[in-house]
Amino acid sequence: MRVRPPRRIMERAVEAYRTGHIGVRAIASLSGAEPRTTERELDEAGIRPPQVVLSGRVDVRGLIARRGRPAHRATEPPENGQEQR
Repeated sequence: MRVRPPRRIMERAVEAYRTGHIGVRAIASLSGAEPRTTERELDEAGIRPPQVVLSGRVDVRGLIARRGRPAHRATEPPENGQEQR
């Protein structure tokens, strides 16, 4: 037996799915259905997450850097369990 969640919660979850903030598993969990069934039902209703464009290249330095600077690493652990900046 499928349990129906409150309508407003489901509407918000579907909108979050449409904008790419949550996946189909979260909606399936709310509705008590299998993810494949939920994905098919959403697709049939014309509700799809945004398309992700994958490029063949990744800027590793950009992923590692924080605000344009390399990450700060302490040479010794901080005393008293507090980090100094």
